[in-house]
Amino acid sequence: MAPMLIRCVEFLLTSQAVGEWDGWKVGIGRMRKGELSDGISSREVSTSRLRTRLLESGPKEGDPVLFVHGNVASSLFFEETLAALPPNYRGLAPDLRGFGRSEPKPVDAARGMRDLSDDLYDLMKALGYAGERKVHLVGWSLGGVAMQYAIDHPEEVGSLTLTLSASAIMSSTGK
Repeated sequence: MAPMLIRCVEFLLTSQAVGEWDGWKVGIGRMRKGELSDGISSREVSTSRLRTRLLESGPKEGDPVLFVHGNVASSLFFEETLAALPPNYRGLAPDLRGFGRSEPKPVDAARGMRDLSDDLYDLMKALGYAGERKVHLVGWSLGGVAMQYAIDHPEEVGSLTLTLSASAIMSSTGK
């Protein structure tokens, strides 16, 4: 298979999404009550693989952006980003298997990231995106699940953005 270049998408986020927001106490209060920011909804989506909690924002006809959280996190990591997306994007932030409010099924150790990538692909099929519209992937932390999805389904990916990802190659000093 020939190498494929996936174009990049950039978002201009409001100051609230990049940490210049003075209302953090309000956000903490909402989280304690289980409330989400305005414009964000939550639902459970069932596939043949598992039940996934999904946060959504933006119009259904918007360009889909799939936000993939890192280890020991959940979709709530992206709440402020979902609330600040430009109006032509559809934000999708699932809780990965075993995290947040998604079903706690074990990951097949022989398949690793592919197991989680397949979960996301089945979610995209259930939502009607797979085969119909390319999704923009945003992977936070190690980014492994988002990278695996792009490797497994390059024809489904409009762009891949990794945020705070670690290099696969590190020196002996850890730098």
